[in-house]
Amino acid sequence: MSGFAGAELAIAMSKAGGLGLIGAGSDMMDNLNKAEQALGRYDELLPVGVGLILFAVEYDLVTRLLEQTKPAVIWLFATKQLEDYAIWSDKIRSATPKSQVWI
Repeated sequence: MSGFAGAELAIAMSKAGGLGLIGAGSDMMDNLNKAEQALGRYDELLPVGVGLILFAVEYDLVTRLLEQTKPAVIWLFATKQLEDYAIWSDKIRSATPKSQVWI
């Protein structure tokens, strides 16, 4: 998804009744802000998801971003160790309890 799955594609998918995902390689904050302007929020959640390549991102930066934006789905991919999925899931659940975590 990196480089291709930005706000425009996520917005179009969500408007069509699907779930648009914003890729990890994009400027996520900018893309999530664009999605919020176009789609609004439902039950506090932004009706798009984000994909995270876990070996390439930092907990603190990502959890702050997720806490601010609250996407409906957070897709976790490519941890360094299998146990990292549980750690990430716990941190995400604390930052945005209503978001779904997909692995």
